[in-house]
Amino acid sequence: MKTIDKNLIKRIKKLCGEIEEFADSSEPDKDTIEGEAYSILQEILSVANYNDGYFPITSVSREDLGGIGFDTAKVDDADMEHLASKMADSYCDCCYWDALKILAEESEIPKKSTLNAKNKVI
Repeated sequence: MKTIDKNLIKRIKKLCGEIEEFADSSEPDKDTIEGEAYSILQEILSVANYNDGYFPITSVSREDLGGIGFDTAKVDDADMEHLASKMADSYCDCCYWDALKILAEESEIPKKSTLNAKNKVI
């Protein structure tokens, strides 16, 4: 049986509190509801995937689209999923690897040691 980390349990309890607080809040507008619900869901998924080694980078929302001038009144979830998929592809094709390398170096994450043909560390 897998042991559950105490910090993981604390995070889950905190998320449950946030869900309860969100549910009890006054009636926010649709974009706020969707944004808040999505943020909470992302955090829940993050907790659920706690030990699988993957960490979320970002998300896209109708609020994001509205913020740059697009009318989201008729944008459905399928449209958003398609846009998110296209953005992920674009990010990986465009700059993900370069940004990962630069930011890892700025964060002082050490590189693996490599050996040359004479078994000397390069």
